[in-house]
Amino acid sequence: MRMERDLDKTEIMDDISDELDETRMERPRRRFRNGAELDPQKKSLIFGAAGALLLIILLVVFFGGGGDEKTAKELDAVKSRLDGMEKRLARIEGVEPKISSSENQIKGLHASVNRLENLTKGMKDQMEKLAQAPAPPKPQAQSAVPQKKPASVEKRLHEVRRGETLFSIAKKYGVTAAELRRLNNLSKDDPIQPGQRLIIDTGT
Repeated sequence: MRMERDLDKTEIMDDISDELDETRMERPRRRFRNGAELDPQKKSLIFGAAGALLLIILLVVFFGGGGDEKTAKELDAVKSRLDGMEKRLARIEGVEPKISSSENQIKGLHASVNRLENLTKGMKDQMEKLAQAPAPPKPQAQSAVPQKKPASVEKRLHEVRRGETLFSIAKKYGVTAAELRRLNNLSKDDPIQPGQRLIIDTGT
């Protein structure tokens, strides 16, 4: 009976050793999608827990009592815990790449927001500079220079009376008969009539 128990213990230890070897072979292959390995601190915690469980198994196998059935149940419980740890480790390895991807997306969004803020600030500064720039001077309306009206020329006129001649009129105003003819567009043969108005002086 003692020999059978030792054989069972040997087989159980071989099974546990094989499972741990497989676990150690599989864990280095598990990597994140972005190529980063699991946090070394988390690995040390997991391996430490596995080592503690292994130590408990050894203590139960070699120093435990209560029969083979109780030992087998305890070993099954330990195996279940190891399986649970494996599953939790797999979930952690699956979640961490997602967290890393989300962090990268958040960083990208922050960079986009910073670029947008800088662009908005630049546009605001330009608008303020344009608002502070002095307005161009308005063209002054040219003052209209009042045009001087030509002074009205006061002409001296003489109304011809009965019995007057061109020579007598010229002598009266101190001009020549030729000057009177020029001012009034008269030829030597043009007679003057009573009531006719003759220009004596243009006022210049």
